[in-house]
Amino acid sequence: MTLRSDNVLSFCSATAIGLAVSTGHPVGLAMAAGMPIVCLTPRNRKAAFESTLGYYTAGLWPMIPGLQRYIGSAGSPLVPFGVWLIAAILLAVPWTVAWTDRVAQYIWRVPLAFVAATIPPLGIIGFISPLGGAGYLFPSTGWAGLAAVALLPGILLAARGTSPRVRLAVASLTFATCGLLAFGGRMG
Repeated sequence: MTLRSDNVLSFCSATAIGLAVSTGHPVGLAMAAGMPIVCLTPRNRKAAFESTLGYYTAGLWPMIPGLQRYIGSAGSPLVPFGVWLIAAILLAVPWTVAWTDRVAQYIWRVPLAFVAATIPPLGIIGFISPLGGAGYLFPSTGWAGLAAVALLPGILLAARGTSPRVRLAVASLTFATCGLLAFGGRMG
């Protein structure tokens, strides 16, 4: 595929995930865990920002009618749109900063982006964090499931230059480790 088609595919996929998350359905919320992979695969930082912005604008659109009802006739009807857009841009920034062409750095960049977008001040508006999918993907795993969702995208992105078999093995080992940690936690 060409550079342009890769970027368009990333943007469309990120936007679709954002819309799925906005439904509040468990499958949509679980899909949020794939956001870092989709948004950090473009071949340049600008396209990564556009994809991440697509995810957040699509996922946060319910803010607009909610804010319109909250503000009512007390303010401009443009205020909800402004708040929605500013929130989406601010939440896209950590993921844009995390983008790099040195794929091995994703192992530490992705968890840092999760931290930046999850703790306050951004965490206050981070309603559709990809970490929200941990409870649906790894039920009853506690911190192990949360760690898997936070670490797996960076590991898979860092392994991007390797063969599909290596990526599958890495993903399988991560999921298996999470399962063992959860099972071990119930035994004690």
